[in-house]
Amino acid sequence: MDGKTDKQIIKTFGSLSGYDIDKAGYVTLEDPEVNHTPGIKEYPLTIECEVVYQQDQDLDKMPEEVIRRYYSDEEDVGNFHTAYIGKIVAAYIIKD
Repeated sequence: MDGKTDKQIIKTFGSLSGYDIDKAGYVTLEDPEVNHTPGIKEYPLTIECEVVYQQDQDLDKMPEEVIRRYYSDEEDVGNFHTAYIGKIVAAYIIKD
């Protein structure tokens, strides 16, 4: 890449779920240094993490207006998020 971010990649990754498309087909994957998740050549700053904690959202504590605003579509009902906390295990720049 020439230092500019491909706007089509950002648009695709930000708006479509990996359940619906193969996101790996839009980028060049690079072998990781520590864990099993590959880096992305088009986004050379790579931060590898290890998950140290995860928790599903507590729906009883979620404000009703948030549920109505962000989870009102039929396909979103019951499709809530999981929060992850990670520890950085490696950070590097992918070079050509």
